[in-house]
Amino acid sequence: MESGLGAMYRKNYCETDKTKCARYLVATSLGLQCVLTDLYP
Repeated sequence: MESGLGAMYRKNYCETDKTKCARYLVATSLGLQCVLTDLYP
């Protein structure tokens, strides 16, 4: 499980309103294969 800053970003951007999440935006527009593993929300 992720903790610290990563967990805070995930909660604020990905779990609360995923339309603000960079990972979600890249996945929906370019495809899941284009989401970089180190891309923060």
